Amino acid sequence: MAIYHNNIKAVSRGSPRSVIAISAYINRGKMHDELSGLTYDYSKRTDLVYSEVMLCDNAPENYKDNRVLWAEVNRVENGNGQSTRTVEVSLPKELNLDEQIKLVQGYVKDNFTSVGMCANIAIHDKQDGNPHAHIMLTLRKIDENGEWEYKAKKLYVCKNQNGVEKNLTANEWRQVKDEWQKQLPYYKDGNLEGERIYLTDYEYETGQDKYKDYLRIQGKNDPKTVKWGIRNKTLLEWNNKNTFLNWREDWANKINNALSEKEIPQRVDHRSYEKQGIEKLPTVHLGKAHKLERDGFATDQGNKNRAVAEKNAELEIIDAKQTLTEREILKVKIDGAVDVSSSFDEFLEKMKSENYEIKQGKHIAFKSERNSKYIRSKSIGENYTEDAIKKRVENRTANISETVPETQVAATSKIKIANAVDECISSAQTFEELLQNLQSAGYESKGFGNYIAFREKDTDNKFELLGENYTEFALRKKIKNQLYEQSKSTQVKSLIDIENYKKAKDNKGLANWAERTNLQQKMNTLNFLSQQGVSTYEELSEKANAFNSQTAQSGEEIKSIETKLKEISALIKDIETYQKTKPTNIQYQKVPPKLKAKFYEDNRADLTLFEAANNATSRAKADTDLPISRKLLIEMRGELTAQKDKLYAEYMSLKKKSTELNIAKDTMERMLKIDSPEKSSSAKRNNQNLE
Repeated sequence: MAIYHNNIKAVSRGSPRSVIAISAYINRGKMHDELSGLTYDYSKRTDLVYSEVMLCDNAPENYKDNRVLWAEVNRVENGNGQSTRTVEVSLPKELNLDEQIKLVQGYVKDNFTSVGMCANIAIHDKQDGNPHAHIMLTLRKIDENGEWEYKAKKLYVCKNQNGVEKNLTANEWRQVKDEWQKQLPYYKDGNLEGERIYLTDYEYETGQDKYKDYLRIQGKNDPKTVKWGIRNKTLLEWNNKNTFLNWREDWANKINNALSEKEIPQRVDHRSYEKQGIEKLPTVHLGKAHKLERDGFATDQGNKNRAVAEKNAELEIIDAKQTLTEREILKVKIDGAVDVSSSFDEFLEKMKSENYEIKQGKHIAFKSERNSKYIRSKSIGENYTEDAIKKRVENRTANISETVPETQVAATSKIKIANAVDECISSAQTFEELLQNLQSAGYESKGFGNYIAFREKDTDNKFELLGENYTEFALRKKIKNQLYEQSKSTQVKSLIDIENYKKAKDNKGLANWAERTNLQQKMNTLNFLSQQGVSTYEELSEKANAFNSQTAQSGEEIKSIETKLKEISALIKDIETYQKTKPTNIQYQKVPPKLKAKFYEDNRADLTLFEAANNATSRAKADTDLPISRKLLIEMRGELTAQKDKLYAEYMSLKKKSTELNIAKDTMERMLKIDSPEKSSSAKRNNQNLE
């Protein structure tokens, strides 16, 4: 009988199979891929019964040749996106070949070529009861000139000298490039792994002091763009989920119409059994396993389908004979809920999800939407009272626990340790302090980097790795982020500039809110200064300047350590490369002169790396005081990292106090109507008290 199968897949450039390979396969031909240099030959296969390329409007006539069409597609789709879409459909065995061809042609015309796609049809039939069609589709429309349309246009985020951003296509930008500049990537210290910012040429030239640490990197100059750019609306519609559903539905309708014309009673349905309201399990498509199954070999797909068929047979018997009473249905539902529940409460939730209302008690009762009366579960049997169900759930949970106790214990132990780490990290300012906190909480650690592990002290438990969120790097980063967030939480806030607050001018309620907020901030500032023991503007200015200086000095110390750490990491990498490639260089020195050139070519990469690493370590030995020892360098890196973390904690504390004092200073200048810090001398002369 007719079956329904409609499998839609998109094929990307990164897929193992190219459009050339797929075309050669479905057309049972021999094709050469100019890009990869590979040749695909399926010409010896004999199951191709029909092949055709159906063209859309505007498509050149030579695209009728599938080799020309897909060679052109292979050339055009040279990015990392999708290159073709395939549709595989099963054909009704009740139709002859001419009728099957007509069926596929009608489907392709109504759904694909009519909206701008070219389609390559290939029908395969090995006379084994599995006739099917492959349909390959192009993914771009063709314009009136016979050229492929764009999938997406790049949209550059441009900026003018006033700092205003505007999104422009390449053609739009060329017309206004004197006014609008593209934003190009700059990397801090010229490091690809470092911070990246986007700047226009004007911004970089006028902000030399601000951006002096940021450099361009050759080969990494892609301008800032809007993600996805301007996408072709037609292609968006082709990729829409509802479009796929419409294609699937139309294939079912076309099969049913064809069967109806031949007065064949069978019908197919594109919907899942669940959507059709049928209590039946779906089978899987056999594909290549069909031949093995036919020849008597069992396959995984076949085994799955046999199990499904057995279950469906039971369901069909139930449906055909209508022998299940409401009590028998309830019994099946209770058994099913017990089998998947780990507690009685979970069992009740499972039964409710099956649309049962429940009355609890010694004789628990259930009522389904199919029945107007409650059924006492005791009437089903002694194993269905509330106490019996609870016991069955408990026994099931106990059996599971007995089966996998070590796994559960390990999982529980990991969760407990992770919770302890989370709790201890909240009060830590450095990674070393976190480890001390854990020691105090009864935990110990070993290892470093990605392999730091933890366990409870004074136990024989094994040390546990807690995953990617609990590596040394992740924990250090968490502490750093924690300190940063704490530094942002200041006691005082900046005043709202009401005079330049445009929205407040047109909104009296907003203006009143801004005034009330400013009054509260002024009071907070006075309280803050009182806590700091500051009573005059001069004292405030001196204290703010002192903290600004300390913060800057601390920041410079951190930068100095970071520079040292970069040098150490680079030298460690050079030493590791030297050690790894040294054996190849030793071999090279021993090779006879006549064979040296060939040996060098065969081992060019290793020898080049060795030479570069050797030069780097020699320079480091001559120009720096760093030891040329991997072990000592790793120890030094650990010590410097700990020192940097400690300095960073101090720096964030200084920065927070500096920020608070600067905000307070700005607030007092506005309260005392001091236009700039230089006018602090007038405040001193007036001896204005801040209290």
